[in-house]
Amino acid sequence: MYVTITGPADVAALRRALALVTDRHLALRTLFHADGTTTVTDAELAIAQRDLTTAADRDAAFDEIREAEERRPFALDTEPPCAPPWCALTSTRCASSW
Repeated sequence: MYVTITGPADVAALRRALALVTDRHLALRTLFHADGTTTVTDAELAIAQRDLTTAADRDAAFDEIREAEERRPFALDTEPPCAPPWCALTSTRCASSW
C-alpha cells in the first residue's frame, strides 16, 4: 500500500503523528524473538527520507523503492514492524509505502 500527498510536506508533523500511533499500539514497538519471547522498545519509529526530486523519472524511482520495501522481509527480532520510507517527488508531492 502507498499514499501520495500533494502539498507542502511537514515531515516533523508526520513523525509526531506516527509517534502518537506507536505510543498507543504496543505491537508497533514490540520485537518478537525466535524463542517466543518479546521485547518492547521505546525507540522512535524510523522514517527513511529519500529525495527523488532530481530523478529523471520520479514515479519510477518511487516504484523501485516501494517494490524493494515490499520484498524486504521484516527482521521482527531486531526492528519494529513499521518503518515506512518517505519520498519527496517534487517540492509539493510526497509518497510513502506501508
